[in-house]
Amino acid sequence: MKKYHYTYGHKIESIIMTGLKCSPKGTSRKNKDGKWYNHIGAREKPIIWFSSNPQFEMTARKPRYKFDEYRNLTTTDVSLVDDVKEIGLFRFVVPSYLNETIKPWILLRPEAGIALIDFNRINKAGKALGGNPIEWFGLVMEEEWSLCVHDFKLQYLDENMKWHDCSQEEGIAIAKSKPMANVNSLNLGSLV
Repeated sequence: MKKYHYTYGHKIESIIMTGLKCSPKGTSRKNKDGKWYNHIGAREKPIIWFSSNPQFEMTARKPRYKFDEYRNLTTTDVSLVDDVKEIGLFRFVVPSYLNETIKPWILLRPEAGIALIDFNRINKAGKALGGNPIEWFGLVMEEEWSLCVHDFKLQYLDENMKWHDCSQEEGIAIAKSKPMANVNSLNLGSLV
């Protein structure tokens, strides 16, 4: 079974240069000691996320924000096609030699130290977005480590919702050609 890491175009160059970064989920926060803890103070390890969903994993999408006429920050309703046109949607295909290392989401919870309440919240939020927790996988990492992607195949999604292989250099060029290539953190939010 193939596994993918889905992402936006404005992150492609950084991922290629520095690798996939760990991403803590749930209600975890970094403490003064530099380690991640969940909402009840238990130690939680970060995860690099993957999906076996061959379409774009909807839980990887981020809400887009804009200011309304009163200067309040609100979310905008943006289609997947809009994301393809404006930012670019990409996926890294996991090399087969890593398939045994990457574990199903249900097995990650205890290894990562994710509280059951947070596990259930993530499942509920993901399902509300059209995700399927059975298709979620991850790699528990130690702190700020990253996973090199030089052996990963890179693919981009076109406006007809078809995936195409591209070199990492081509992926960077495609991403930089998008109107929102230099999007900042105010434009995209977190899902869970």
